[in-house]
Amino acid sequence: MFVAMKSLEGQVALITGADGAVGRAVALALSARGVRVIVTGREEAAVARTVGEVVYGGGKARHLAGDVREASHRDACFARARDVFGEAGLLVVCDDLGAECMLDECIGAKCSVRAAIVLTTRRSGTLARKIAEVSDAMRKRNASSACNAIAIEDNSVASDDSFVDEVAALVTLLCTTAGAIITGRTFRIDG
Repeated sequence: MFVAMKSLEGQVALITGADGAVGRAVALALSARGVRVIVTGREEAAVARTVGEVVYGGGKARHLAGDVREASHRDACFARARDVFGEAGLLVVCDDLGAECMLDECIGAKCSVRAAIVLTTRRSGTLARKIAEVSDAMRKRNASSACNAIAIEDNSVASDDSFVDEVAALVTLLCTTAGAIITGRTFRIDG
């Protein structure tokens, strides 16, 4: 497992919804393993705080506030990652409203994302179908790519510190090269 976690060092992640507890925990967990992170969310002060915590912990991070449902903001996020740290190979979507828009970005032939994880608090058969579709498209482009979802069944625990840390640990595993053997799945978890 240690070798798998080590495989994350030097990679670049784009994390949406980093103005919330789960997105913040994911940014901290990935940066602790040497991942350089670009975080986004609609609340400028909250994403700036997430970056501050990452940097305080010795990690590298930048932010760009905005709404990922807007194509111009999605483009700006990927461009910011590329300009500052290099191509984003990891995508973690912690934003229910922007999930499908961000997944659409993974289908394009030019996309460099090799691991995409969506965290959601909504039950949706549509999302499960979308995860399977994106997983297939990503695998056709790169056999070691993966796309998965984590459905947080009990929204009341989504801000509990120990719970969000456990979710972040699962995200971290799914981002590793060892985690790439798992794709097209929706993990349902609760507190």
